[in-house]
Amino acid sequence: MCVIYLADKFDPNLEYKESEVNEILDSWHTFSDYATLRRLLCDMGFLNRDKSGSVYKLCEKTLSLNDFDLWINGKH
Repeated sequence: MCVIYLADKFDPNLEYKESEVNEILDSWHTFSDYATLRRLLCDMGFLNRDKSGSVYKLCEKTLSLNDFDLWINGKH
């Protein structure tokens, strides 16, 4: 559920540099591991990243709650 919460912190009309993604994530969690959260956002389909890994954008279509439940239970 934290990934859905964090995805809401990004504007779908903007592109972000990796450092900007890290800064946003760092300001919304307390365990100092923005890299893991960034990877989860990408792996779960909330953020798209360009081939170089330097530009990120919120996906237009994100996972539904049903898809999220399937992912959590390892049935994706």
